[in-house]
Amino acid sequence: DRTAGSFISDYYNKYKDDAYLLNEMFKLELIRLSLVPRQNDSDEIINPPLDFIKEVQSVSLLRVDEGMSRAILELKLKLGNGNYWQGNISVYINITKS
Repeated sequence: DRTAGSFISDYYNKYKDDAYLLNEMFKLELIRLSLVPRQNDSDEIINPPLDFIKEVQSVSLLRVDEGMSRAILELKLKLGNGNYWQGNISVYINITKS
């Protein structure tokens, strides 16, 4: 769906019991957000939100703060300018109770 935002919450809720698969799905999601253009409600094409990323090398879920609805991810990236970046980011997670 080219109008959709991030599927991070969906993947977390579906795969949270399989750490390896969850990290791989998060990696695929960041690749999608770095490569696939979006389409707005007027059918205009919008550049990918993370188009400054050239390569997603790894993604690891470090922890989830359910009270704040945040996940801390460790990323290893190659940026479009050729520099490498490694660090942690905080992303919103809409946690559903099973």
